[in-house]
Amino acid sequence: MNTAPIIALPRVGGHLALDFANTAEWQDSQCQQDWLTDYSDLVQWSHGAGLLTLEQTNQSLSQAAGRPQEAAIVLERGRALRTAIHDLGVALAAGYPPPMAAVQVFEQELTPALGHLRVVFESSAWTWHTRPEDLDAMLWPIVWEAAQLFANSNLRHRLKCCPGEACGWLFVDTSRKGNRRWCSMEDCGNRHKARRYYHRHRPGEMKSSSRTIA
Repeated sequence: MNTAPIIALPRVGGHLALDFANTAEWQDSQCQQDWLTDYSDLVQWSHGAGLLTLEQTNQSLSQAAGRPQEAAIVLERGRALRTAIHDLGVALAAGYPPPMAAVQVFEQELTPALGHLRVVFESSAWTWHTRPEDLDAMLWPIVWEAAQLFANSNLRHRLKCCPGEACGWLFVDTSRKGNRRWCSMEDCGNRHKARRYYHRHRPGEMKSSSRTIA
């Protein structure tokens, strides 16, 4: 497993919910590599995504230190939500019916999130209203943003899934011609070109390399 910090993950999805789904690498619906290894990873990613202010980040980490079991439950909920978003996104990108298991998990998180749809103006910016004891506060905007994405026909039809080996990252194709194939040409695109070059010049299998993270 790659031990690079989650904050270093590239954000190539073009949408908050997709970047959250991309905190793992996927083979079909199975997580092959996971950057959400503990609750602090979830908090740090959320801070980097602008979902939590620095004060909220510090409060969440402080609260979690005294409530480790609750924090672990929130982490597992976050992972389940991530899988649901990924599976729903893959189905939409392929034109398949959404898997019911993913729909159920998604709805279980969306319903309570709707009850927290309040924002406050703090430090010259609008933020989601949270309390220090809300260890799951970062999940609310993630599932809300995902719902808006899936309900938006213009964006939904631009959803794509990277075909790179053990990747499965989702992205919104905003290219002019709508012909973007890879999550990133610098990553899966280059690996694909390298494999093609290898197979043209030498028989046999070429081992895939792990994702490059700065």
